[in-house]
Amino acid sequence: MPKENKNWGVEVNVVGEDGKPVYGADGKVLKKKVRMGDGRFANGSPQSLYFADNDKEHTGKFKGMATILAE
Repeated sequence: MPKENKNWGVEVNVVGEDGKPVYGADGKVLKKKVRMGDGRFANGSPQSLYFADNDKEHTGKFKGMATILAE
């Protein structure tokens, strides 16, 4: 069984410089995945939902709920 992709994001439409949707050869609007914005701790400081880009083991990957809640 293939490993589940844990790098979550939000899927949005690709738009051109004119602000209009970009279509693929199949006639469907192209999509791209973007990262979710940071959360906030109770004290108001930011909490990243992704590991840092310089993390040795999980570079740029979604942390997962267990890690986020532990923080």
